Amino acid sequence: MENDKGIYIGKNILLLISLSLNFFLMAMIYLIDDEKNINNLDWFHFSILDKDESISNVEGMSRGIRNNNPLNIRYSPSNKWLGEVEKKHDYDFEEFISIEYGFRAAYKTLMTYRDKHNIKTIERIIFRFSPPNENDTENIIKKLSIMSGIPRDKIIENDEYPIIIKNMAIIESGNSFPMKIIKKSISIK
Repeated sequence: MENDKGIYIGKNILLLISLSLNFFLMAMIYLIDDEKNINNLDWFHFSILDKDESISNVEGMSRGIRNNNPLNIRYSPSNKWLGEVEKKHDYDFEEFISIEYGFRAAYKTLMTYRDKHNIKTIERIIFRFSPPNENDTENIIKKLSIMSGIPRDKIIENDEYPIIIKNMAIIESGNSFPMKIIKKSISIK
């Protein structure tokens, strides 16, 4: 739309352009990065929302992406996550200031399952994380096992957790993230 002051581009178009560029950048990093040893991605910080941005600006995104919570971890007031947003918009799911903190929380959740509850297989993780009263648990187990290449009843090795998290994010949020970001995220202390 043109007016006497220049060209006006609406919020939705700007968001679409931004998401397209973001997707392109993520795809390029994914193609370059995935286990091909790109040395330093510290310059790259992936976050959909700044902590003060309104959710109304990102209506077309999945809930997990809007919340920087790619595994859709349920909100609990007893959890005091590192990187939580100060002002919540979604009282059903956790919200983080960046995607890295969402991945960190996912990793911490799976480590709690492993260490505290002795849950160490895809089958048992998904039965707890995506219970049958809310989800098609059996289908999720099959899908995650196929995507990760890890049998549903095999005890997951420490170095396989990033693979599990990467594929759970695809299932939960519909987005694939470079392994480098997931590994960087789970190392946040």
